Amino acid sequence: MKEKSDQYAKDTDGRAFIIHALRSPETESAIVAIAEKTKRTLYLANIVPKKKQQLSMDEYNQIASNFFNAFRQHLKGIKSRVSIRITKENIGLEEIIPGKLTRKYFERYMSAYPLSFHPLDVERLDFFICALFRYRSRVDVTRLKRYLIEDIGWQEKDASWCTRRVETGLDILKANWGFH
Repeated sequence: MKEKSDQYAKDTDGRAFIIHALRSPETESAIVAIAEKTKRTLYLANIVPKKKQQLSMDEYNQIASNFFNAFRQHLKGIKSRVSIRITKENIGLEEIIPGKLTRKYFERYMSAYPLSFHPLDVERLDFFICALFRYRSRVDVTRLKRYLIEDIGWQEKDASWCTRRVETGLDILKANWGFH
């Protein structure tokens, strides 16, 4: 596990490590990845199941909650000054796209028939991407993909297309901004 942690830290260019979360009766066996958010803050970056392709949001949250509780118990036992907190389980569009204006552009995209992939629908998604870049807003594309699949009912391929377009669009705008 140490080798995997070292490789993960190298891949993320920061302080990071991997923990094997032992399977409990109600959850899947998984690997928990912790990474540096700021100099003084670490966060749970990912949970990867060991035996299946993907976790549902409920399974993911249960593993995170179990990890949080076990880690908190450990900290109490060693009288550590480390504090930990857990975010709410039900993540909505407000947390995924925190900027009101940019979220409005995404809601405009969603309000028509985005899965038709009509040029006007794609243009509405592109306007959302441009708004993200222009207003220096942010979007959690991993959570956005999950939201589209689990809350809205999209197929995985459609949610992947949408989030890839967002990521690619932001990369292109960033490159264009730095282009001389």
